[in-house]
Amino acid sequence: LVACLSRFAAVACLSRFAGGLPVPVRRWLACPGRWSRFPGWLACPGSVVPVPYPSLTLTLTLIPLPDPDRDPVPPVPFALHGVRFWLPSHHRPMLRFSPLDLDPALAAFGLLFALLGVPAGAYLLLRRIGHSLFQDDATLGWIRVITILYTRFFQRLTVEGAELVPTRLGPDGLIVVANHAAGIDPIAIQSQTRIPVRWMMSAEMMDPVLGLVWRRLRVIPVTFDNRDVAALKTAIAHVSSGGALGIFPEGAIERPPRHLRPFSGGLRLILSRTRAPVLVAAIDPGRPTERAYDALWRTTHPKLRFLALIQPGPNGHSRDAAEQIFELLRERTGWPVTNAELPPPDRGTVDRNIAAYLSAAAQNNELG
Repeated sequence: LVACLSRFAAVACLSRFAGGLPVPVRRWLACPGRWSRFPGWLACPGSVVPVPYPSLTLTLTLIPLPDPDRDPVPPVPFALHGVRFWLPSHHRPMLRFSPLDLDPALAAFGLLFALLGVPAGAYLLLRRIGHSLFQDDATLGWIRVITILYTRFFQRLTVEGAELVPTRLGPDGLIVVANHAAGIDPIAIQSQTRIPVRWMMSAEMMDPVLGLVWRRLRVIPVTFDNRDVAALKTAIAHVSSGGALGIFPEGAIERPPRHLRPFSGGLRLILSRTRAPVLVAAIDPGRPTERAYDALWRTTHPKLRFLALIQPGPNGHSRDAAEQIFELLRERTGWPVTNAELPPPDRGTVDRNIAAYLSAAAQNNELG
């Protein structure tokens, strides 16, 4: 339908100026057999041609040019004689104009605008709304809408201290630090801010099936071996460039639930190399689940509390900043501390996941 209307608009606009053309040219245009060379429904001027379209039928009447020898200033060669918009037969007619004579160019361009301009305008509007919901990424903005509905109505998430969450990033970036209670923790935190948080995540949990998600969110994989030097450099560079970084410094989901684990040394290093404010959050798992991702499919009633937004001093964060954050979490939650050793990650799973992630990211130029 769009192709037909485009051809009709082009020929109609050209014929509008036919009166100023030389008589031989107008005689050539008026030749009845001339239009047989045109593709599609323009081949037969003077006929009524229905143009089928899903849930729409458009009827056009084409009027050929008269003989220029008898009429030296011919009228517009085509007229849009009848326009009928129909829904399928089991529906009532949506809109009907009949009979109606319109300027062909105006009618064709109006229909083209309805078919192309309205969808394009709707796309731009949705894109702008998406950007307002998630900084610099409209697609993730609309995904955030889904996560808000998911956390609020399915998970029954409750939030306290949301006024501490920054509404925009400063030049020094932002670091989000939280205890790790369940697999939905990063979703719950991200649902509360339009600032894109880049998370550090255990490579053992990065199932290749969700590789597109990890790459789109630019997750920084953590392998708990000497490869983490590169991960820490990436995290520091991201914060130093003004980005937001999310980290669960316990290194794993708390087992047993509501027992804090000592922080790893990675947070201390990141704080010593950056001057970003630190947003501290405490997450209560609600109804704990045995496996990390089980919490995604069950209503767990988690509770998210933002405890503080810690600003760095004139010389950056103090050397014991990580310990102070841990003590803040311990005091505000009242949970005991467990020093039980974590089971070592499955090296085969880690190597497979990290290889799949890095290979796909390199193919799509998404590293860094």
